[in-house]
Parts: sequence; structure tokens; C-alpha cells
Amino acid sequence: MSAVLSSAPPPLARSFVWYLLIGGAKTLGSYGGFAALVLAGLHPQAALVATHLLVTVLGYPSHARLAFGVMGWGGFWPYFLIANLIYGVNAGLLALGTALRLDPLLAQALCQLVTIPLGFVLMRRLVRRPAPPGP
Repeated sequence: MSAVLSSAPPPLARSFVWYLLIGGAKTLGSYGGFAALVLAGLHPQAALVATHLLVTVLGYPSHARLAFGVMGWGGFWPYFLIANLIYGVNAGLLALGTALRLDPLLAQALCQLVTIPLGFVLMRRLVRRPAPPGP
């Protein structure tokens, strides 16, 4: 069952603070997993895929509810699609960074300067409660 706390998202400042707090925890976990996999010898892009999928599914419930006011799994697909778009941007920037001979760990850290604000803007606009069924 999908429910929502309100018909509108939380106020911008509160939404952004929750997005940063939850996203920060997700980023630390994701970056930690990414670093561990890269240091264990996995290719940086493969490490990015593995950590992205895990963190996307695990992070949805808290991000949706606290940052965007959506409870339940009704907003999961827009969230998942946006997360995958952000992943594509991240993967491209990581490839660019490593092609420029940046250390993969530094390149991935720099990617966050683009992906964090982009993700917030897109999710705030598109992660909503599902439309009620028509008459």
C-alpha cells in the first residue's frame, strides 16, 4: 500500500537536509564498498555497479519518506530510474577521470560534486506518490 505524508513534498530546506544526511550515509557506505572492491582488485566500473545497485535499493525507503515525503514503495520506480540516470552520469565522469589518469578513488570522490545536487533536483521533482486511480 502506498501512502504519502502530505500531497506536497516537505519544505525545500528540510528536504535538502534529509537528502544530504541520508545521502551522506549512503555515500559513505557506497564509497567504502567501492574502495574495498577496487582495492581488492575489481575494475572501478564493476565496483561502481555493485555498490550502486545495493545502495539504491537499501536507501530508497529512508530517502523517499524523510527527504521527499513518500511512504511505501509507490515512488520506487521514479527513484530507481533517476538513480540509474545518476549512475550513468557518475560512470561517465569516473571514466573521464580515470582516462585523465586520476586515481579512481579521487575521481569517484570528485564525481559526487555533480551527482549529489543533480540527484536532489531530479528526485525532488519526480519522486512523488502515485496518482490515484481514475474514476
